[in-house]
Amino acid sequence: MNHLKVSILIPVYKAECYFKECLDSIFSQSYDNIEYVFVNDASPDNCIDILKQTIKSYPKREPRIKIIENKGNKGVAYTRNVLISNATGDFIYFVDSDDFIEQNTIETFVNTAQTENADIVRCNYSKYYNGHSDPVIRNLNYTKEERLARSIANDYGMESLCFLFIRREIITENHLTFPENINGSEDFLMTVKLFYYTNRVVDIPETLYNYRLDNELSITHQEHTFRSHSILAVKKIEEFLTDKGILHLYKEQLLRLMFTSKQHFLLNKKIRDVDKYINTFPESNHCYRLYNYSKKQKILFFLAEHKLPFLIKLFLIE
Repeated sequence: MNHLKVSILIPVYKAECYFKECLDSIFSQSYDNIEYVFVNDASPDNCIDILKQTIKSYPKREPRIKIIENKGNKGVAYTRNVLISNATGDFIYFVDSDDFIEQNTIETFVNTAQTENADIVRCNYSKYYNGHSDPVIRNLNYTKEERLARSIANDYGMESLCFLFIRREIITENHLTFPENINGSEDFLMTVKLFYYTNRVVDIPETLYNYRLDNELSITHQEHTFRSHSILAVKKIEEFLTDKGILHLYKEQLLRLMFTSKQHFLLNKKIRDVDKYINTFPESNHCYRLYNYSKKQKILFFLAEHKLPFLIKLFLIE
């Protein structure tokens, strides 16, 4: 019996080419008791027209659909806050408007949440690019402390809210919101907080979410902005751990996160900023030794660790 109500939350912005596939995947779910909350962040394309047209093909879903309009483009963090404030489900599930989910996703989540009395259920996912799907299978069954440590260190490679089926009370009772000046890695910041507040997280092996990598309009493709916002998110994580009095327990993991969040400013030609790399989280400059970089990359990191930007620039002359 579908007594658990689920809110699927969809921020809408610049996903015109992929939105129909996303909508069909969420409206054709095998589970019935779902409300759908869309927030249009002043998307300049035809997403809302596509949404309204697609709704006509799913008349049974229409009474459970909310469409909210931001007054101007506010960013994904603000939009996620609006989505949460308008959700009424027992559980919430974020789906990005350029991604799509499997037909049994919500049913699988609900069954697991009920059987295991879970506050969060986490699935595996597929990287989707140009019609090709590459499953990412992770062994995620850890203790709360291990899960939090690995999440802070970003050991999973990528931790998105879209892989988490979340009991809404965890967010509302702990007054969790997204900082509205951070529109890159904002979901990663929220995930760390969720793992701190949640005792019962259940991992399932099913690959239920399809994460699209070929949307060039996505914030993740706006490299400099995304990486700069990621650094802001890391600072917020440090503040959170300090506030909770547990920074000393996760200092090693935080240093690794600091390093990986800024490495792109040294390695990526498109956004290279040697001074920004050297001066951001300088306490983490030694962490390159923990990773398997090429010889050339190690030389770059070594020179940066010893604050030799002039030699770096000479080394990079091609």
